[in-house]
Amino acid sequence: MDPSVLIGAAAATIGIAGSAIFMGRENNDNNNADASTETTTSAPEPEPEPIDVSIPYDAAARLAYESMGIARNADNVDVDFETDFRPIYEQKCIYEVILKKYQSKLATIDDQLDAMMPTNDDGDDDAAVTTTEEA
Repeated sequence: MDPSVLIGAAAATIGIAGSAIFMGRENNDNNNADASTETTTSAPEPEPEPIDVSIPYDAAARLAYESMGIARNADNVDVDFETDFRPIYEQKCIYEVILKKYQSKLATIDDQLDAMMPTNDDGDDDAAVTTTEEA
């Protein structure tokens, strides 16, 4: 058999198979397009219920109260959260904030004083201070 006839027959077979596949995909695309228009015309989904993520004002104090085991004290000491523990805990927190504020100011002042300290040519800050051992 002539090779050109075989090549032509193979090309024709591939062309027919390719067109069948292409036509099948085109029909599926049309079916999918019809399906997508049906879903867009359906009723919208209801909005989900809002979730409450608020944190109680005294949550930190309650956690501290529970973690210290005051409520389950082995000595049966009656320490009430509202009247005994919470006011003291709030005072402690306030004073910690005040302390941090002054620590920050102190660090700034220390930095200013360090900037005023004389240095020698070597860059050694301790060389400017003399002790009795050096004298």
